[in-house]
Amino acid sequence: TGKGKVGKKTFLGDLLTSVPTLEDKQSAFSIHFEWHGDMGIPGAFYIENFMPHEFFLVSMSLEDVHNHGTINFVCNSWIYNTEKYETDRIFFTNKTYLPGETPAPLVYYRHEELKTLRGDGTGERKEWERIYDYDVYNDLGEPDKNATMARPVLGGSSTLPYPRRGRTGRKPTQKG
Repeated sequence: TGKGKVGKKTFLGDLLTSVPTLEDKQSAFSIHFEWHGDMGIPGAFYIENFMPHEFFLVSMSLEDVHNHGTINFVCNSWIYNTEKYETDRIFFTNKTYLPGETPAPLVYYRHEELKTLRGDGTGERKEWERIYDYDVYNDLGEPDKNATMARPVLGGSSTLPYPRRGRTGRKPTQKG
C-alpha cells in the first residue's frame, strides 16, 4: 500500500523516578513496544490520550534500536483527550527530510498530517485544534454600531492582499 507498518498498541509502563533531565512537575514513563527488525527503523508514532484532561508531551526516545542506537522524537505539544481529535495524533522522528528525500514508508503519514494541519477552511478554532489556515481581517471596527466605526477588510483583495491572520472562524461584522 506504500504505507509503513504500524505496530501493536501499547500503554504507559512504570513511572521512572531517577531520570536526571526531568524538571519540576515533569514525569517520565517506560513504554515497551513490540518491534521486529523486519519492520524497519521507527520513523513515527501515534499517541492517544484517554484521560479527561490534557498533558504536555515533551519527547519520547526509543533506546537500543538494533543497528541504530537511540531514536528521538521531540514533541513539545499538548495532547488532549482522543475524543477531541478527528485524526490520530502522530509524531515523527527528530530527523528532517526534504520532501523528495522522505523515506517512502513515511510519505503517506506526513501527507495526512499536513492535510490535518491545513484544515478545511470551516468552523471556529478550538483550543485543542492544530489547524494553521489563514483568513482576512473581516471583523475590524464596529460598523454594526456606527458607520463611522467601519474599517476595511484587510487581506484577500488586489488592493489590500495582506496582512492575513490565523483563521479564528469568528463571524464577520454584519455591515462591512
